[in-house]
Amino acid sequence: MGSLRRPDSAVDQVPAAGSTVVGPLLPYYVPGFRQSRLPLANRKPVGAFVDRTLFTFWCGRAGPAAHHQGASASQFWIDLGEVVGRVVATDGHPLQPVAGNRFPIAMAQRFDVLIDLPKTGAFPILAQLERGRRQTGIILSTPGARISQMPDSAKAAPPVDNSLEARLVAVEPLTSRSADIVHTIALAGVKPYAWSMNGEYWPQVTPLMLAKGKRVEIDLVSHSMMAHPMHLHGHTFQVIAIDGRPIQGPVRDTVLVMLMGRVRIAFDADNPGRWPFHCHNLYHMMTGMLTEFRYEGIAV
Repeated sequence: MGSLRRPDSAVDQVPAAGSTVVGPLLPYYVPGFRQSRLPLANRKPVGAFVDRTLFTFWCGRAGPAAHHQGASASQFWIDLGEVVGRVVATDGHPLQPVAGNRFPIAMAQRFDVLIDLPKTGAFPILAQLERGRRQTGIILSTPGARISQMPDSAKAAPPVDNSLEARLVAVEPLTSRSADIVHTIALAGVKPYAWSMNGEYWPQVTPLMLAKGKRVEIDLVSHSMMAHPMHLHGHTFQVIAIDGRPIQGPVRDTVLVMLMGRVRIAFDADNPGRWPFHCHNLYHMMTGMLTEFRYEGIAV
């Protein structure tokens, strides 16, 4: 794997005046690379969008892009346009590759997409807000390529969903064993603007008690008309069912529970401590949708 670095000389590829590459121009190249990793992150609050950035690839044909969704209340569709991509990891854990050019990404999720670039050209990699027309992104460009006008809006995108999640298969799944602890967590709320887990609101919650070495299965059931990206600290889990359909799904730490949907996750209790489990829509978390997974014998 090559590593991205700035060229030693001055900026070689500067878009012509009037082009629509907005904000900082960051040309990078990978000397003699076949594959390299390009991290993408959205760290803006809801309603804010980063400028587009141009990345220039000097010599290469393929590389994986690591997408990190760090938004507090926004979900996106990643659109590769003409580029073919293969999702090869979720939240840092390897997958059997899934090909496509448009992928949903919920709050706090990460995935790696291996992309094959033609020898010449400019290739927009866009992130479009769900249920909206606004979009942002980057442009992957070879030297001398023409950078075309890029609009900041497009046809309205549908809600982010679990269409990709249902297709993902972990390369390193959990070992097969029966669950020692099975628990259901009901997700609800909205009127008044407060969000609960099993009818409780942080900090007045009952911790889910764990014992080291136990296999834990959690049914996450939404009773609300909003989706909830549920995130577990201190552990990774495997998605083992969506809406009652068993799958050998991805290993990850954040999963989207669709409105009125159901997701089952499993993990091994192997990291003693007190760990938050919460909705990563931070407006939901801050109004109650947070609880604690606590190991036996851990002092409060």
